[in-house]
Amino acid sequence: MLGRVWGLACSQRKARGVLKNLKEERTRMFDYCMPYIFLPHKQQDATEQQDTVVDIICNLPNVQAPLVFDFDWEMDDAEDMAKEKVEEDELDPSHEKVIADTIRDAVAKAKAEAKTKAAEKKRQRQAISASDAEALRAISTIKFYPRNDKCGEVKSKYINRYYGQADQVL
Repeated sequence: MLGRVWGLACSQRKARGVLKNLKEERTRMFDYCMPYIFLPHKQQDATEQQDTVVDIICNLPNVQAPLVFDFDWEMDDAEDMAKEKVEEDELDPSHEKVIADTIRDAVAKAKAEAKTKAAEKKRQRQAISASDAEALRAISTIKFYPRNDKCGEVKSKYINRYYGQADQVL
């Protein structure tokens, strides 16, 4: 059986500043013209790509503006961060416990969401039949450049954020 060949073409240039000057609708059309194919053999484990930074918004009693900051659960400690925020913003020491509890709740919520996403990706990988998985493994991508001397030294294997690297560059 002969393989099928699909070609993608886009007439919109992605030069520096061009996408910024497009109307919102045209920019979205450009974003969606890049297809996505779920390749299970190229998927990383969720633990490798998990973001450990959580955005914290803490509403404190008797304080008008909420306290907004980032917290990295691998690098920081909730109690230490709470003490630091109380000292930085010159807050009442009684707010320290509220800040620490808010941090712990936000971290627990982020970890639960990450666990759910990892389970969903694992379910997607397992739902693919063996023949489909083998067919997806056999997909090869080729990136074509014009045949001239000017682009010889700037050829790159990178395709886009979905496909990653090409198997061949011609």
